[in-house]
Amino acid sequence: MKPVPISSNNIVGPIEWLPNNLPPKSQTLPELLEDVADLQPNSPALVSAEKRLTYKELADKAKVFAAGLQEIGVKPGTRIAILAPNIEEWVVSAFAALRFGTEVELFNTWALAWDLEYLLSASKAEILITVPKVRSTDILSELNKFMPEIWKSNSNTINSEKYPNLKKLVIIGNDLGATELPSASINYEQ
Repeated sequence: MKPVPISSNNIVGPIEWLPNNLPPKSQTLPELLEDVADLQPNSPALVSAEKRLTYKELADKAKVFAAGLQEIGVKPGTRIAILAPNIEEWVVSAFAALRFGTEVELFNTWALAWDLEYLLSASKAEILITVPKVRSTDILSELNKFMPEIWKSNSNTINSEKYPNLKKLVIIGNDLGATELPSASINYEQ
């Protein structure tokens, strides 16, 4: 099957620069996204089976998500981990997190409870952005196996003796698993 081209010259990949424009002088990925969104706002930035986002739409969604992260206390230096498959919200949350100049750890979506225990401990993540479910794995159920306290919390802040750095759990994506959302979580809806 022949791939569907997404650029005007039938090339899947980098977009062409507009005439009389020099490539952006961006120093970071979020700056590059903003620069390309300004230069070519309607060019495709994210293309998948169900979704298409232009550079402007992606930049706007990343700004909104970044504002939400700032509201929950993210600032430069905050350690953020993302556990999600290749979905729109993964890209949006990664660009949003990178806007703070912070470290972003990307966790493997095949991870199970024992993997997640190690990853959370080693990364010292303060914010975990995750989907409730990946393929047949209920991620929330896996988290519940070693952090049941986040389902019993009276606030949306995590207080875990085992993971003292972890303070927030942000849920992204629309594929809710069978496990109830923890009380100490924030559900991000676009």
